[in-house]
Amino acid sequence: MDIEDFRERKRKEVVNRAQEIMQRWKAERRTEDTKAIANVVESTELLRPTSWGPDQLPAGPDAETADELVVVEGRADISLLLAAGVKNSVATNGVNVPQSLVNLTKNKKQVVAFLDGDRVGEMILRELLRSGARVDSIARAPAGKEVEELNPTEILDLLGKAAPVQEYLIALEVQKKRQLSEEQLKALREGASHVKGKLLSIILSEDGEQIAEIPVGELFDSLDQYKGEFATIFDGVITQRIIDKAESLGLKVVVGERIGKVEKKPSDVMVLRMEDLQS
Repeated sequence: MDIEDFRERKRKEVVNRAQEIMQRWKAERRTEDTKAIANVVESTELLRPTSWGPDQLPAGPDAETADELVVVEGRADISLLLAAGVKNSVATNGVNVPQSLVNLTKNKKQVVAFLDGDRVGEMILRELLRSGARVDSIARAPAGKEVEELNPTEILDLLGKAAPVQEYLIALEVQKKRQLSEEQLKALREGASHVKGKLLSIILSEDGEQIAEIPVGELFDSLDQYKGEFATIFDGVITQRIIDKAESLGLKVVVGERIGKVEKKPSDVMVLRMEDLQS
């Protein structure tokens, strides 16, 4: 065999070997791609909403076990949260909040209510608070939009900006202040100025007239005498029992030095701090 034939044979062997290596590499690559696709499909299957609890509420797979919980309205919201990687969610399935969900929230360390930016979202929040569900912070879709209309990035951004429930409720009350007339606002401001630092409370009529002055310590028991009046203003902390009493008597406004722990906020009572009257 001459040198030229030897070189040609070696060249063919190298080429053939290279082709074999390339073919094997392609086969292995296809195998890896197939496995990756299978993993994606499998994970997608796992990230579908499940049903939780006796009421079969739409939920993410970690709703029961996670320390934190995100409460939304419906199944479509759960699906979108799953797409954003949020697995610890449960839906109210409408405006009515099941007792099973209320009980679930009480077993969590943190609960975020993530609600639509419309009247229904407002109604669900009101029902969550009325029912005694634990709510630590609130996230809302932009005004007029529903959670299910958002993209995953917007979902995560809004959850990251969730406001503590007390701050959110105070902001809502300040917005409602626009419903008051200038005369009513003036009467409330003058009343707040009168009682501030004196441990006093006053009762105002609908036309802003002061009809009673009561020591703060006697306010709760004395309120029963002023059913249907417009407002009470006092130099003290607004508590749940004061709000509940005001609601039962039909008072429209409660103003205090500050707001304590209020878990159930009735929609018919405007709750303001003295400083809110100045803004």
